[in-house]
Formats: sequence, C-alpha cells, structure tokens
Amino acid sequence: MGVIINPGNSSFVTLNNSSYVDKTGIIKLVNQGLETRNMLSCISLPSGFGKSAIATTLAAYYDCSCDSHKLFDDKKIAESDDYKEKLNKFNVLYIDMNYFVHAKPHTSWDSFPEMIRDSLTVEFLGDCSTKRKERFESVKDNVERRLIDIVERSEKKFIVIVDGWDVALRGPSVYKTDVNDDLGLANAWFNSATFTPKAVAGVVLTGVLPFRRDVFPLTRLEDAHSLPVPVFREYSLAQPGPFAEYFGFTEDDVRKIAGAQSVVDLNRNYGGYAVEKVGNVFNPASTFRAIEEGTLGAFWTEPYSSKAAADFIVKNEDGLDETVANLLDGGSVDVKSLTLPSWYGGKLEETTSRDEFLALMVYFGYLTYDANSRTARIPNEEVKTELRRIVDCAKRKQEA
Repeated sequence: MGVIINPGNSSFVTLNNSSYVDKTGIIKLVNQGLETRNMLSCISLPSGFGKSAIATTLAAYYDCSCDSHKLFDDKKIAESDDYKEKLNKFNVLYIDMNYFVHAKPHTSWDSFPEMIRDSLTVEFLGDCSTKRKERFESVKDNVERRLIDIVERSEKKFIVIVDGWDVALRGPSVYKTDVNDDLGLANAWFNSATFTPKAVAGVVLTGVLPFRRDVFPLTRLEDAHSLPVPVFREYSLAQPGPFAEYFGFTEDDVRKIAGAQSVVDLNRNYGGYAVEKVGNVFNPASTFRAIEEGTLGAFWTEPYSSKAAADFIVKNEDGLDETVANLLDGGSVDVKSLTLPSWYGGKLEETTSRDEFLALMVYFGYLTYDANSRTARIPNEEVKTELRRIVDCAKRKQEA
C-alpha cells in the first residue's frame, strides 16, 4: 500500500469508527459506469458535505492491496449483485489535492506528473526485477507508460480518484499557475484511445466547482489546444441525478443520529438545502458536530470564500447589496444560470457580474437552488449568520 497508488482502507476505517451514516450505496452507481462511456464522474459539493468521505469510501472498496470485506459486509453496498465482483479488484490512483496544495503551496502545477512518477517509483519498483526497473527508467518521463506497465503486471485496471480537484483554483493565490493562459495543463488520461481503454476503468473527481474542461492539474500536453476534452458527468446539490440520496443527510438520516437533539432545531440551523427527489437536506459536518457537542453552534467551514465574498460585495455589481439584503430578509433571488463562464478560474473575486457571483454562492453552499423556479435562497440560520458576518465585513471595507 502506498500514498497515491493503492492507499489502502485505513482512512475508511477511521471514518467507520466515528459517527457514521451509511452512504455506501453510492458505490453501486459508480460500479454501473465502470469501463463504459459513463466512467467519468465529477461530484461538486460544498464544504462539509462529505466529498472526502465519498473519495475515501470508494478507495477502500476498490483498492486491491487490502481486504475490505469486514468493512463493507454489513453496509448497504453488500446488497448489490456485483458487490463481491468488484470489491478490492482494482488498482487505485488516489490524489488528494489538499495535500499537494497545503503541504507544497509554492509548487507549480507542472510538477504533478513528477510527483506521481516519484510515487510510482517508490511504491511499485521495490520488488521489480532489474529488467523491469530498467524499463521504468527508460520511460521515466511518461506517466501513462508507467501506469500501463502496472496494469499489465497486475492485470488490474485503475480507478482514479481525485479528491478536491479544484482546491488550487479556488484557494488563495499562492499556487504558481495561470489557468487562463496555460491550457497546456490538461487531462491526458481520460480521453485517449491508446491509453484510457488499457489502463482506466473509472474516474471520480470531487470538488466544490464543476469540472473545468480546459484545466486539469495532472499532465502537460504540448498539443492540448488541439485535443478533444473529456466529458465528465457532473453531479451537484442543484443537479444530483441518481446521486441525490447520497449528497448530505436526509431527514431520515438525521432522525437516526439526533439523539437528544431536536430534528426541528437541527433543520432550522443546518438543513434547508433543496435536493431534487429527496427534498430537504442537511449539512453533514455541521449536523454531526452539533449533535456531538450538544449545542447549535456556527460551524461554517469556508473561511477563504467568505473573505472573497466580502471583497466582491464591496463592488456592489448590479445592485448586489440589495440582492443580499433581500436574501437576509428571507427572500429568494433569480439565478439565470449555474453555468460558469469558460474563462473562470475558480475564485470568487474573479467574477464580473451579480449572476456569476450568485451561481458561485450556490456551489459554495451559501445558497440553495430551486431548479424549477430557477431561484436561490439562504438555506438555514448557520449560513445566514455567516452571510451577515460577510456583509458586516464588506461594510467595514467600504468605510475604510
């Protein structure tokens, strides 16, 4: 077991040993898409909605370097017909973007292939014959060739999981890249007739934002401009598709874990997110913490986006201050589209209009979106408290 290649199931063990709500049914949906044209999925959820938990669950289930039967035999996924057929039957390539961005914040995106090559070398060459080692050395600048060699050796394809794919895009500007000028940072793995069918069985990206098709921090291609981009099926709170019941906590989930806490109080403070086919959904991280600590506190976890939101509100684009005031009074606002402009790099301060800002506030979880009316509103008291704090910060900036 390694860090990037076949990380094992220890992270899921930790998750399972904590307060846990079984969402393993999501594995069945991913299984259905493996080695088909639906094998590429991007899951976009606000902070606190379990993106890393999804990634950890998938890694533990598919990873061929460990035995996860005891972890999943009592879970919902065990009821699936193909449960044992795919359990621990794949190589896993697990890339935690939070680690790279925060542990090595001044590294260029161009370095990701090198980091992956280093991991492959350390994690797979230890027991190789001299001849095979020489083969790896001869293709040391070709990540794809290395991955194919691993597949040929193990007779198991890769499940690729990228947790927080957009972290570097939407975080503080310490990462040395220009996403608008450098389209060479593109995805070479998931759209290649010579590589993808040989090496990849499925791909799951998690993040806050929808997948940026022209920017993907893994592999540089000299001719990226001329290549077709991979088409990911995108799922979010606003457009959950078949994943709806696995995004956030439903009211039934909360009733099972609430204990002495009032479900009504928890809903007022952490619920209110409207999800198609499911209805009312709660923020899992805030809900868990409130139950564990026995208090209805404010546990919002988007400090960077909060600062950026205040910076943009100061500009008062298209009467944004009135829009925010209406939201804080309990009103709803029209949101023309959740589609972000092609040039958008991921940061709230890069938006140029009220509509773009509102779409981003939906993705970041400040607003919940009604697809039927194409309107958005503040979902709960926790978010309203945070938005009031943002507005107060914006006012202080204006007065300074």
